[in-house]
Amino acid sequence: MKRFLLTLLFLATLASPLLAEEKTEKWTGIDEAVIERYATEQGREAAEPLFNVEGDMLLFLFAMAGAIGGFIMGYQWHKVFVAGKDESEKD
Repeated sequence: MKRFLLTLLFLATLASPLLAEEKTEKWTGIDEAVIERYATEQGREAAEPLFNVEGDMLLFLFAMAGAIGGFIMGYQWHKVFVAGKDESEKD
């Protein structure tokens, strides 16, 4: 009996995504809410984005670019802000 219940629970867990209902989005994005509406009012179709990234890929790319820029600026900090001051104050 215990084995039957565990098997039934396992099968129900596997089948749960199939039974899930997809919810409609409450808030539309800026593309659908503004850009596409004005494009259709002007008689044009909304164009595909130049870089069509899905999900959090754009956020990840901005974070990586910020981290790389931060490492470069941190490495060059002394040359940019400290080394030039000593020479200009002596004049």
